[in-house]
Amino acid sequence: MKRDMQGNMKRNTDTKFEMKLPGHILLLINILENAGFHAYVVGGAVRDAFLGEIPEDYDMTTDARPLQCAELFSERFRVIETGLAHGTITVLVGNFKVEITTFRIDGNYKDSRHPEKVEFTGNLALDLARRDFTVNALAYNPKDGLVDLYGGIRDINLKTVRCIGEPAARFDEDALRILRALRFSAKLDFEIDSNTAEALKDKSKLLEKISAERITAEISKLFESPFPERLGKILSDFKDVFSLVIPEIENSENYDEICLKTPLVPPENNLRMIYFLCAVGYAHTENDRLRFSKVFTKRLGGISEILGKYGESDEQGSAFCSLFDAKMFVYRYGYELCFDAAGIIKHTSGSSRLLDCLEEIKLTGACVSLSGLSICGDDILRYCPGVKPEQIGKKLKECLVKVMSGELENSKPKIIDYINKHT
Repeated sequence: MKRDMQGNMKRNTDTKFEMKLPGHILLLINILENAGFHAYVVGGAVRDAFLGEIPEDYDMTTDARPLQCAELFSERFRVIETGLAHGTITVLVGNFKVEITTFRIDGNYKDSRHPEKVEFTGNLALDLARRDFTVNALAYNPKDGLVDLYGGIRDINLKTVRCIGEPAARFDEDALRILRALRFSAKLDFEIDSNTAEALKDKSKLLEKISAERITAEISKLFESPFPERLGKILSDFKDVFSLVIPEIENSENYDEICLKTPLVPPENNLRMIYFLCAVGYAHTENDRLRFSKVFTKRLGGISEILGKYGESDEQGSAFCSLFDAKMFVYRYGYELCFDAAGIIKHTSGSSRLLDCLEEIKLTGACVSLSGLSICGDDILRYCPGVKPEQIGKKLKECLVKVMSGELENSKPKIIDYINKHT
């Protein structure tokens, strides 16, 4: 039996499990333990290590109070008082940032997101009990080994996302856990426990209380799932939940087909999420439950227009994918955005016509920008007396379209002659 933590600590579920901790984490644990405190790596890092993965980051928990932690570490490291009132500090060890939180018990949740107050405790069991899912309530240090008080290892082996305790209560406390459950299911390829899933759906309207920024972050991570089939199933099974965040889903007539096609798109550069949003007809509004950056919104709009134009063609894209059409989109949106759209089209429809056109344009060095024209504004002023200065920009664009369509040769004499004849 492991040492007493002022509670009834159970025997480890898997005594053979040994987590290889990086040097900076071992250093922090040793400093706390040498000062008479207990310290553990906790949460996702332990879960991922048990699954054989390398954790992306490490969070720690300790019975040392926040000010004790800050005083203890400030002698050697920079300490940021991240959330002192809630028991969290961040310690900078070289290039690493480590959040360390004191064992705590959360008070009532007034806004379905944050506890009104927290109470610090010396009881690890009580601290782990406040967490969201069993697979995230694991703790580890080299002396005690794996601490699993709520069946986290059982659920990892069962490939199940399950709330700790009563699911409805967990979602009442923090409604963001609704999306976190879906995200973890997609990330880990785990089923959601039936009681957890039922409560998740029943409490989904609580998402109205969650900030758009938080919702957007969870949705974005969801679409990064390395398990496409699981993602498609989640999007389909929890349609009503996603409809609260993206209302356009409710009126999407081919939603089942979208759920099948979305996982076909690679997640890199948010392309998978962009396709899904375009496919359901997402339109940004002031009251939107999603909050994307201006750069992302611009990408989304451009790709949406390209996909919409492609959708007007036949199944093979022949009506849209002429070289001229492709050149016009390169002129308007640039190569990167057009290749993104072409990739989506290829993955979801099997047609590579647009991609072929783009590669041909790039290979041949075809003119697709004003800077690629053989003349400039000064040339028009000098050789085209009939053109007024305020008309120069319009004339340049007119000539560019003619050049891209093949109606006009991209040479200075030919273009000047065309302008003089059509002015």
